[in-house]
Amino acid sequence: MMHTAAGWAAAARAAAALHGVCQAPAGRRRERKRHINRKERGEVEQGSGAGSAGRDGEGAGAVSFRAAVRDDVDAIVGMLADDMLGRTRERYTRPLPAAYFEAFEAIDADPNISLIVACRDGEVVGVVQLTLTPTLSYQGGWHATIEGVRTSSPVRGQGIGSALIRHAIGLAEARGCHLVQLMTDKRREDAKRFYERLGFQATHEGMKLHLRRPG
Repeated sequence: MMHTAAGWAAAARAAAALHGVCQAPAGRRRERKRHINRKERGEVEQGSGAGSAGRDGEGAGAVSFRAAVRDDVDAIVGMLADDMLGRTRERYTRPLPAAYFEAFEAIDADPNISLIVACRDGEVVGVVQLTLTPTLSYQGGWHATIEGVRTSSPVRGQGIGSALIRHAIGLAEARGCHLVQLMTDKRREDAKRFYERLGFQATHEGMKLHLRRPG
């Protein structure tokens, strides 16, 4: 499958036929894109993936997915900060630091990155970032990386996280990726078990090198 903006749109049309679309709140919907590739990418992110919250975990309720918009950044950062590790590395202040919005604009402009939110009863209750990467290995195959997975604390344990991951996997499959990968901090034993239940295997040893941020 072609890994272009058109690929996102095609995946959207196939996925949207399965489940409902979570619309951004009135007044917060994405502005009309200047470039067609960004518009098409937004279409796929509103579609549903391989699984739905309504079928994943008792009490999950009706959950749908869409592309994040700028006005979702506050809720997303709030979820990132509501975490044993996030509390030490995020700055959830009012107003939010401009760096968060700058990062959102960079993500939104990249046709191979999707920032997807899960919604229930009109509220953002989960988020995942999906990045597609071309490689020369696997005969020029593409792989997908899942990161930044969070759910709102009041809805944890209700199957929304599982549905969000399955949705992301469905999008990666629709784009023709041969592999979905992720990393989880070794201190997150519960998270490791969560991903294993979803079929992920710890086949590699992840390594990181933190660099000094400019300024």
